[in-house]
Amino acid sequence: MTFNKRKIRLILFSLVLFATYSSALGQTQASKSELKDFGKFYLLADTTKFITKANLPKKGQILLMLYDPYCDFCDTFLNKLHKEMDTYKDLQVYLISLSQQKEVEEFQKKHSKDIASRKNVHFLRDKDYGFLLTFDPDMFPSILLFDASRERLLARTDGIDDIASIFKALK
Repeated sequence: MTFNKRKIRLILFSLVLFATYSSALGQTQASKSELKDFGKFYLLADTTKFITKANLPKKGQILLMLYDPYCDFCDTFLNKLHKEMDTYKDLQVYLISLSQQKEVEEFQKKHSKDIASRKNVHFLRDKDYGFLLTFDPDMFPSILLFDASRERLLARTDGIDDIASIFKALK
């Protein structure tokens, strides 16, 4: 049964990516480097509250990561980030999932002794697919690092192959 849920989620994710692909082709490189309005990402702890672009900090760095609770690469990145987290000043991490509430809660519990215990790490759900529509990710994890004051993209990777670029850009 779990396999079927994963397969359905993968198919849904692929369809949404395909549907948004044509709009991404028309974007210029400059517009892809800006922190754009992404709609609402709902807080896991209180599903009536949400984060928008306006709620994000105006200084430091912002890391947005689209993940799937069953993604091993996502775990790999979070474990590495947790080990180095104390070296990054003014970093706010927003972990965003398209999954159901229960699956996201289980993922958060799995990481409760490490990254989830940090005050600057926020678990969110993207019920409206705003991340997909705005940032056009290719695969999990999709990680974007922004300079908060300039709202400019510092580094991006889709998948685990180039996570070094994220860590290199972190301050």
